[in-house]
Amino acid sequence: MENQSLPKVLIVGTCNFEHTDATSQTIKNLFSRWDKDRVAVIHADYSGEIEHLITDNTFSLGLYPRNKFLSLFKKSKYGKKIRQSASVVIGVQGVGISQYNSLKSRLFNFIHTFFSAHISIIKHKYPASLYSFVEIFQPDVIYSPLGTVSVMQLTYTLSKKYKLPVFPHFMDDWINTLYKGNLLLLIPSMTKNKYLHKLMNNATEGGAISELMAKEYSSRFGIPFSILMNCVDIHNSSYLVPDQKKHFVFSYCGGLHLNRWQSLILLCQSIKDIPFEKETKVEIYTKETDWVLYGNYFSEFSFVEYKGFLSPEELYEKQLQHDVLIHVESFDKTIIPYTRLSISTKIPEYLALKKIIIAIGPPQIASIEYLRENKCAYVIDVQNQEEIHKVLLSLKTKAHNIQLINNAYLLFLKNHTLESQCSLLKDRLIQAIKENQI
Repeated sequence: MENQSLPKVLIVGTCNFEHTDATSQTIKNLFSRWDKDRVAVIHADYSGEIEHLITDNTFSLGLYPRNKFLSLFKKSKYGKKIRQSASVVIGVQGVGISQYNSLKSRLFNFIHTFFSAHISIIKHKYPASLYSFVEIFQPDVIYSPLGTVSVMQLTYTLSKKYKLPVFPHFMDDWINTLYKGNLLLLIPSMTKNKYLHKLMNNATEGGAISELMAKEYSSRFGIPFSILMNCVDIHNSSYLVPDQKKHFVFSYCGGLHLNRWQSLILLCQSIKDIPFEKETKVEIYTKETDWVLYGNYFSEFSFVEYKGFLSPEELYEKQLQHDVLIHVESFDKTIIPYTRLSISTKIPEYLALKKIIIAIGPPQIASIEYLRENKCAYVIDVQNQEEIHKVLLSLKTKAHNIQLINNAYLLFLKNHTLESQCSLLKDRLIQAIKENQI
C-alpha cells in the first residue's frame, strides 16, 4: 500500500498482538501491508520481548495490579489452583467446568471469575507518558477489538480527549456473553454495557468476523459493519486429491477447549469403525496445555498422533502433506452461545490449502454455515455416527472432492486474500475518518 494513502492507526488492546492467539493472528495479518511508521499499538497489560511484526511503535501500560502480596498469592498453592480453574470463556463462570469437576474446582472457578471481573473494571488514571506517546504519533483513527472493560475505558478516554473516531472490530460475541447470567457480576456487567454504549454511540463504522455477526450488530447498533475475517498470504497453484485409495492422513489444528474435543472424538470413533481404519492417521496440532487436559480421551485410538503446536508457517508446510483437514465446533448447548457468531482463524488457511475439509458442528454456528453455504466442505451437523460414516466413505468420490476443493479455493480468493481484506480495512478506516470530520 502507498504510504501517503494510509491513515495513521492507533491499535488499542489487551496485548501487543504479536502472539499466536486468534485475535492477534487476525490483526497481524490485516495490518501486514501497513507501513510500520503509520501504526502504533497501546497494550494494556503486557511487557516483555516482542517481534514487532506490526510496528516498532508500542506502549505498554500494565494496568492490572502488580503488588507484592498479589504476586506472592499467584505463586502460592491456592493461587495456582484458582488460576487453573479459570473459565475457558473469560468473564463467564462455569464454562469449561463440568459437573464432574470437584466442588473445590467449581469454588475456585467462582473465585477467579468474581475477582478477575471486578479487578478488570477498576478505573485507571493514565500516566502523562501515554498522552505524550499519542501526541507524538498523531493518529487519525483508533482501531480496537475492545473485549474488556479496561480496553474500552482506555479507548473511550483517548477517543474523547483527541476527538478520534473509533473503529471497533468484534471477533467473538463477548458483548452478549461477558459477565452474563450472574447477579454477583452485575456491577462488571453494568460497567461493560456503559462503556460499550458510549463507544458505539460515537462509532460510524465497525468490523465483524462473520456475516451473521455483521447483520446482527448492524441491526443492534444502527451502523454498517464490514465483514473482516482472517486473511492469508498463500499462493498455492497445485494440489493433490486423494485417489481411489484406502489411506488418508487427517489433520486437526486448533484448540480442544469449549468441548471441541467431543466433536473430534465422534470423527475418530467413526474412523475406527470403518474398514480402512488401520491405514489411516489423524494428526492433532494443539497447545500442550489442551493436550494435557483432553489428550487422554483419544488414547483408545491407535491412529491418533499428537504433533504439538506449530507456528502458522510451519503448519502450512505440514498440512500440504495431509489429505483431509478437520474443523470442529461443540454441540454442547451451554457452549453454542459463545461460538455461534465466530469464524475460526483456521478456516481461511484451510480454504487456501486446496484440501478436502470436514466440518463437524451444530447448524446454527457461523463457521459451520459459512462452509455449508459456500459448498466447500463435507459438513456434518448432527451427532450421528451413521452420517459420519457416509462422509468418510464419500472421501473416495474424486469428482465430488475436486468440486469442494475448487469451491473452497474460490472462496479464499474472494474473501481471504491479504490484498482484499487489507484493502477493505483501509477503505473502512478512511470512511470512518471522513464521517468523523463532518
